Amino acid sequence: MGLSLIFADSFAHYDQAGLAIGKWDVPGGTIETSGAHVRTGPQSLRITAGNAPSLTTRLQNSGYGYCTIGFAWQTSSLAGETIFHLIDSGSGDLQLYLVQNADGSLSLWSGTPDTLLATSAPGTITVGPFWYIEISVVLNIGFQTPQAILTVTSSPGGIANTVINFSPVPTSQGDFDTLAFIGPAGDAWLADVYVLGQWDGSGDPQAIIGAPKIYGLNVPVADGLDFVGFNTAGKITCFDGSVPPLYPQCNSIPQNEALYLTETDNNPGSPGWIVAAQAFGVDAVGVPAGSTIAAVQEVFLLEAGAGDNTNYTAPGGWVGYSGHAAPDYYSSGGNYLSIAPNTTVPYAFFLMPLLQNPVTLADWVLTDFGAGGLQFGVYLGQPG
Repeated sequence: MGLSLIFADSFAHYDQAGLAIGKWDVPGGTIETSGAHVRTGPQSLRITAGNAPSLTTRLQNSGYGYCTIGFAWQTSSLAGETIFHLIDSGSGDLQLYLVQNADGSLSLWSGTPDTLLATSAPGTITVGPFWYIEISVVLNIGFQTPQAILTVTSSPGGIANTVINFSPVPTSQGDFDTLAFIGPAGDAWLADVYVLGQWDGSGDPQAIIGAPKIYGLNVPVADGLDFVGFNTAGKITCFDGSVPPLYPQCNSIPQNEALYLTETDNNPGSPGWIVAAQAFGVDAVGVPAGSTIAAVQEVFLLEAGAGDNTNYTAPGGWVGYSGHAAPDYYSSGGNYLSIAPNTTVPYAFFLMPLLQNPVTLADWVLTDFGAGGLQFGVYLGQPG
């Protein structure tokens, strides 16, 4: 399978308020809707130096001996500005960074200490259009000689060109865990960001995807299977405090706080957890027919509140379902919210990146979605 999807963001599925909710560790930028600055979907992110996002938490402990990062970049100026930093937060060391030059070339630098590694040909990027920039790096000498490959896909035209291939990369650490965008003093626009990592030992760990387009507006369109299992005393449905149809209560982009799902724990205070899941059919009509799907990321923006009966209520997580009878769900643990009684946890993003269909273990195809296809939803351990 190669590298796994760690993180993706089209900036299409939340409004300005969503920037501070926590998908990025340090929020920055402004949601942009002007058509001149949008690559896919209805939005992009406008950034400037001092007002740009950075990502750390989602990149930690992910084995970044190998990593591939891609993003669409549109700039209003070319004057020697830094585009991004790759940082090891433990040491504070800057590992690599990318600079755009006045002649349209791109320069890759190591920050240990500041050392110019390589510069692309002039005119690699220009002011005006979106360019898709991808960097594939290996920093851990235990994998291979540290190497950095920079690929830029032209706009228009869609031609991918390797513009820098440098080895050995002189870095102080064997990995990084922070991706920080910087930006020019003027405006730049960011879209369709992805991070791949965690090589499984197969395929090419430095493969370039190309210039992916992320479609971030696919939402629930129908109620799917409801599953309750394990310690089910008195429990009939997952969200038995809500009235079907349930999907209108969770498919708002951006979120509608006046509509929400409620659940009643019919086994309060008893040992063990009730395990429950509600799945929803998701329409993918916004993805053009014939598209090759590189990966899928399920995104939940959740606010959770506990009842008054138990100390170990823990809503959160996700579930995927594909064409089988319940309870044949694929579920992802972790990222649970431990909530004390009568407590509310404010909105936060929960992500489930999937490079392949988790049920078939095959590459994604469009027929995985829509009527009779995969369902996505919420997995609850000990709902409350």
